[in-house]
Amino acid sequence: MERQEALVQAAYELLAERGFEGLRTRDVAAKVGVNVATLHYYYPTKEKLIRGVVGYAMGRFRTTLQPAGSPGEQLRAHFAGIRRLARTDPDLFVVMGELAMRGRRDRAIAAIVRDVDVAWEKTLAALLRHAAKEGAIAKPAKPDELAGLIVATLKRTESGRPSAARAGTPYRVAASGSNRAVKWRSCGGSSTIRYPRSSDALFATASTTSIT
Repeated sequence: MERQEALVQAAYELLAERGFEGLRTRDVAAKVGVNVATLHYYYPTKEKLIRGVVGYAMGRFRTTLQPAGSPGEQLRAHFAGIRRLARTDPDLFVVMGELAMRGRRDRAIAAIVRDVDVAWEKTLAALLRHAAKEGAIAKPAKPDELAGLIVATLKRTESGRPSAARAGTPYRVAASGSNRAVKWRSCGGSSTIRYPRSSDALFATASTTSIT
């Protein structure tokens, strides 16, 4: 098990350093001090190795979820944890960004990334519902959509932008002209996803969900 974990961590580090195109199994094996045959014993395909990397990354994200406290406190802790990871482990967002970009051309990788997104969105939607139920935030009209929007915004802003990520600040929901926008602001700029005015109900409730 220790060797498997070492291979996954090596792949994670090389992926962050070189990107997906520069990830070579022989380099992963060499970094751990084993031959390629040993790597293939644990991970017969590159896809299985990538699944291991994603599992490792998700373990890092799970540290932002605290089992104790009220729903509102758990929600605040989750966003605070994301900001902490952006400062202390920017490679995490680089890796997930690399996988997301590769997924545009590789269906297998896209499926892995989507599984991760779905799990994150479900967790966040549940936190939003529970926080709204206790009165910590206004009740979102569509918590599943809001969760998906927040996840997409976070990924767009933090992936591949470690300098901006380190200085990240909480997301805000804002109105602008005929559109509604969700922004994750940082000193390096802001990422915006715009939705039409028909989504007013969603953003009207989301605006009180700002986590500070």
